[in-house]
Amino acid sequence: MEMLGGGKMHQYPAADERPHAPGPQQHWQESFVLIWWDAKHAVGGYCRVGHEPNHNGGETNIWLAVHTPGESYFRNATLPLATGDRTADSQGADNGALVYRYDGQCTWTVKEPDLDMSLRLEDFHPAIDGYIKDGEAKLGAIHSNHVEVACRITGKLVAQGKTYDIDGLGMRDHGWGARDWSAVLAHRWNVGAFDRDNSFCAVTMYLSSNEIARFGWVVRGDKVIYADKLDIVTYAECDAVSNRGGVSRI
Repeated sequence: MEMLGGGKMHQYPAADERPHAPGPQQHWQESFVLIWWDAKHAVGGYCRVGHEPNHNGGETNIWLAVHTPGESYFRNATLPLATGDRTADSQGADNGALVYRYDGQCTWTVKEPDLDMSLRLEDFHPAIDGYIKDGEAKLGAIHSNHVEVACRITGKLVAQGKTYDIDGLGMRDHGWGARDWSAVLAHRWNVGAFDRDNSFCAVTMYLSSNEIARFGWVVRGDKVIYADKLDIVTYAECDAVSNRGGVSRI
């Protein structure tokens, strides 16, 4: 892909879409993330499955949100890492409740009470990493390897007995390597796909060194345009945690 506007971009091969052998570091982790939306049916959600094999005897994280008209499902759990949670081509949690798999394409499945989902992803561009790391010790401690890709999402969702044939847009990310969570106090990750040739990634991080890092890019066709300036403002609910929207300027 052609780079415009400075910045650095690394492209990963297909082999890196599968889980990696864990490193020896206490903070070594691997995570897969998907955020998606089907505008026709007004359904969408967020999936993240993370493994931290050297932390507290081995842990796995489930972050799962699914929104349908009038209903929302949410789960945030940390569970012991089980032997079957990781295979050569998959990473999951809680006996298959949430599973990422790579079979030439990235796929996600959810099997929960009153919730069954199977999604397949069609990437719009190569697996790229534009996260700032060079010369920044704190940033290197947060994300060793990181992939961001805009994609089409197709599949089926059954929620509360109602079936939706999914055809939407989304963004996926994949990170692996040492990640010291204490290095970042707060962050904003705002991404979106408008169509096959237009997508973006915007990130801000408030670091424990009392610095704020800002970076991002826009993908237009086969061109990556790195941001000169970037700002993200989020709207917080009365509970000071939940998000109601926001504004990003790139």
